[in-house]
Amino acid sequence: MVSSLILFLVLVWLGRGLRRTGFLALFFGVWYGTMRVVTDFLRVDKRYLGLTGSQILAAAVVLIALFLLARYRGVPASWELSETAPAPAEDPSAT
Repeated sequence: MVSSLILFLVLVWLGRGLRRTGFLALFFGVWYGTMRVVTDFLRVDKRYLGLTGSQILAAAVVLIALFLLARYRGVPASWELSETAPAPAEDPSAT
């Protein structure tokens, strides 16, 4: 619960600034997945290779989110929809 409260406060703080599309979602995935792996060591559950099923899934989410954060770091935002983009031209033969 403490980790989730800290995560919420960090996301609110990060959300105040201008961020790339999807950054907050990936940050959430990294933080929450990491905390899930850590806290699941307290559970008594069936383990595979020393980890529970939810720890394995959380670790996979963390790795994918970290890869995406690293992959799109510094990439120009040309793929994002611009507010100043012109509207598509209408087909005159459609009327």
